[in-house]
Amino acid sequence: MSIVRPDEEIVPRNRAARRAAGHRARKIGALSSSVVLAGAAGAAVMGVMSTTPAGALTTFEVNQTTDAGDGTCDATCTLRDAVENATADADTSEIVFASNVTGSIVLTSGHLEVDTGGDLRVTGPGASVVTVDGNANGNIFYSDGGFGDYTLSISGLTLTNADEGNDGGAIEFYDDGGGTQSLVLTNMVITGNTAGDDGGGIQFYTDGDLTIINSTITGNTAGNDGGGINFYGGNDLTITNSTISGNTASDDGGGLYFYGSGDLTITNSTITGNTGASGEGGGIGFDRGNDLTITNSTISGNTAGTDGGGIKFDRGDVLTITNSTISGNTSGRKGGGLYLDGDGVMTITNSTIAGNTAADTGGGIAVRGGGITLLQSTISGNTAGGFGDGLYLRSPNSDPVGLIGSIISANGEFDIDTNSTISVTSTNSLLGTNGAGITIIDAGGTITSTDPGLAALADNGGPTQTMALLLSSPAIDTGPDPVPSFTGNEFDQRGAGYPRVVNGRVDIGAYEFAPEVVVPELRFTG
Repeated sequence: MSIVRPDEEIVPRNRAARRAAGHRARKIGALSSSVVLAGAAGAAVMGVMSTTPAGALTTFEVNQTTDAGDGTCDATCTLRDAVENATADADTSEIVFASNVTGSIVLTSGHLEVDTGGDLRVTGPGASVVTVDGNANGNIFYSDGGFGDYTLSISGLTLTNADEGNDGGAIEFYDDGGGTQSLVLTNMVITGNTAGDDGGGIQFYTDGDLTIINSTITGNTAGNDGGGINFYGGNDLTITNSTISGNTASDDGGGLYFYGSGDLTITNSTITGNTGASGEGGGIGFDRGNDLTITNSTISGNTAGTDGGGIKFDRGDVLTITNSTISGNTSGRKGGGLYLDGDGVMTITNSTIAGNTAADTGGGIAVRGGGITLLQSTISGNTAGGFGDGLYLRSPNSDPVGLIGSIISANGEFDIDTNSTISVTSTNSLLGTNGAGITIIDAGGTITSTDPGLAALADNGGPTQTMALLLSSPAIDTGPDPVPSFTGNEFDQRGAGYPRVVNGRVDIGAYEFAPEVVVPELRFTG
């Protein structure tokens, strides 16, 4: 597989090629061991390993916390023993942990190689129960993909203290052209790992998919891209119910960097406090993939040295943000909250962008090429050192800019701004002060107000923070009629239980005002 970086140079992987040759030599030895285990010796393993017919599941049970092993999974079975035997099995294998295995497993003999002839599951008892410590000596789990198509699933473990001079602190999943491999991580904690190059927590460099569920990736460091995750050249990356926080990349993608051929989907997750020190995308750096979809999520408190404090979306196709909050992010140049670069299109629905800062342009959002549509969203309280405190546009007039039922107000000097000439179509939106180059085409119901009547960003219910409408807000009951059509338009940003229409007509912005019901005090006399 040849993958081209943004500078169009082929990425050399000499280190992985050298490791692959040694890996195959060891694999042959492991396969020989498995033949012995399947014979008379295998009958004496006292139930620690269960051998099963071809095509079925083979289970290996770890019963030691030490790393020293003899290459067999018998009465004494370390994690290294289990991995060596499971990866030699051509069928689906699972590694489990005995109840006596708790605390830390410190790797004293380097990484665990998880290339396998069939699918492999490593099922831990819980991230708070067992920690695998890399002992600051390379990766924890490593794959070079030399044995065809398979899926590796790891769950219920903490991975920490890995220090890899090249790629992938805790996990390096690499393809040397031997097939398509996918990785699934569930109920994991990946913390305190370091990579000298890409992927402080995880480096994923293969044609398959990476799926992360109910996991925390925090406090990892990369010398180049992807402090938490570096996803490079794969198909789809899916993150659900997870937290990516406090990671640092010296260049792009403090939380995660995506340079793939597929989609990045983030749902019910939080990406916070990450840093892309000298590059782009403090929280998320997205480069040349297809679609980025963010739903019911929070992107907050991230920092980029240049563009896209929260998100940098560069040369992708479609960016869709729904029921989410982007707040408190900072960029050293453009797009404090998010930055759209290229010919892609961005749709933001039922979402809040607040309190972000850009040193140059676009405190909330900066758009350089491409189109943008805001539906029932709120942009307020953002600042920029140059053009566009709320929204900065540098799109040619052929790219659509549409505002429907949205608030862009109280962002600083200019809520919508440009250093060229841009037309913006507004329908039932509330707009503040606009720059000289902005022409507002009022499609009906547009309100001009520098005081949108918004409370501070806070927990008002639902999975994300919102800016409540005050009783005096001109946005109340002045939104589009009927409500714009989009999935979930029966609720405001907070989701189920928070109806989108109260008092007969939708409000402008992401939050629907509902007056408090005062129950009179009953007094009894007798």
